[in-house]
Amino acid sequence: MGHTADLQRRLWEHNIGKSLSTRGKGRWELVFHEEFPTRPEAVQREMHFISVDGRIELKSKGIL
Repeated sequence: MGHTADLQRRLWEHNIGKSLSTRGKGRWELVFHEEFPTRPEAVQREMHFISVDGRIELKSKGIL
């Protein structure tokens, strides 16, 4: 979960082990994304998904 201005680059970084938080945890694949016009809106949505209600929403949609 996170936000970035360059989705393809960020996924590539995770897959080559450049990201400490995901290094050594296998190959990553994108299963869901949303786009927002501003960074604050993207961060707000990210915080929602980290919350209990957000996790419930993602599970109900079959994303988690």
